Amino acid sequence: MIEKDPYKYVKTVLSKPITWVMVDQLLVSGINFITTFILAHGLPVSDFARYSGIVLAQMFMLTMQNALVLQPFQLFLYRLPGKSCRHTAWWAGFIFITVGLIGMHAARHFFEQGGILTKTQAMYSLCCIEGYLLMDLIRRMLIAEKKITQSIIIDAISNIPQLIVLAYLFYAKELTLDSGLKTISVTYIPAVLVGIFFLQPRFQSLPTFFRIYKMFWKESRWLTATGLLQWSSGNYLVVAATYYIGAQALAAVRLGQSILGVVGVFLQASENYVLPKAAQMLRVSPYMMWRYVKHYSIGLILISLVISSTLFFFSKPIFFAAGGSQFVEYSSVLQWFALLLMTIAISYPFRILIRVHMQNAHFLVGYIFTTLFSLLAAKWLCVSMGMAGVVIGLMFNQIVMVIYWTIILKRKNQMAWTLPTSH
Repeated sequence: MIEKDPYKYVKTVLSKPITWVMVDQLLVSGINFITTFILAHGLPVSDFARYSGIVLAQMFMLTMQNALVLQPFQLFLYRLPGKSCRHTAWWAGFIFITVGLIGMHAARHFFEQGGILTKTQAMYSLCCIEGYLLMDLIRRMLIAEKKITQSIIIDAISNIPQLIVLAYLFYAKELTLDSGLKTISVTYIPAVLVGIFFLQPRFQSLPTFFRIYKMFWKESRWLTATGLLQWSSGNYLVVAATYYIGAQALAAVRLGQSILGVVGVFLQASENYVLPKAAQMLRVSPYMMWRYVKHYSIGLILISLVISSTLFFFSKPIFFAAGGSQFVEYSSVLQWFALLLMTIAISYPFRILIRVHMQNAHFLVGYIFTTLFSLLAAKWLCVSMGMAGVVIGLMFNQIVMVIYWTIILKRKNQMAWTLPTSH
């Protein structure tokens, strides 16, 4: 029930950790969107295409890091004593980033020799990816440990100067791919150092590290395969749109994805906060955990409905503001993305319940179905429905997963609404 006194109501909302988790995620996603907007307008198309390729590699590495380190950390944080889970997650993440960096360093010669990137651009690209992965590792660990203020501080240290410098370079007409990558790389450094100070990772004995990470790996082996399938499924449809429809259509789809990423920020932020807390509640009472997930899911669906309606009915002015007049004719793509947002919101409680109960094998199977659909239907969707077909494919993927996860949860009596209304 909403407080009659608006001041007390606002104070109550601001006192909730989830509010500040969303503020933090909005800061990160919002500035990332503006950064993308500046680079898209300030760089030649060829250079922006190179930057998009770097981001694609970055997202692949992030998917693997989430599966191998962060998602198991979120599940085991409150199940292991002391700070052992934190230290294991930090060093596992650090090892992953180091090994990945070595691999990408070896691969950069291919891009240099092929004329795709210069030596300087390749070096700054590696710095950008490494800095982004370290930042994401630190901030998600801080959020999981409910250190929301510290997460906001490091995000502000990195993102605000980055935005200011890129905006200056844009208006001074000095923005190039080299200067943009250099700016992004350098602004990560102070934030990562402050984040390490906040996190205070400690060395631990190798037997302890391997014992705990063995528990991580038991869950992450399924999540890793799922992450690969999830990344491939979504990106295959987008790549197929480039081949079957054309570059301009791809630009419109990517712009729609960027807008959806900003307005869907609360879903990402909530999952980072809700999952470890739900896992903690499961230890105390499954009924409490079910009520908690159901409560937040209903709220998120209602918020998604408001945002989706705004995107659907104001798609033309929103697309004009984000990409200029050349994108207005593709505004119908944003309407489909609005429907996709609602589909994602509806699937949210199923996703949380499947993960909190560690049904990771079934989490994987859900993405196997969607990947197969994407591979088989991509050509038909793109040729027969154009850009809308790409988004419809993504929507159908969500629907397939919800149906499958519902069957699994119902069989195991792990759905909130199958329980009695009283404890």
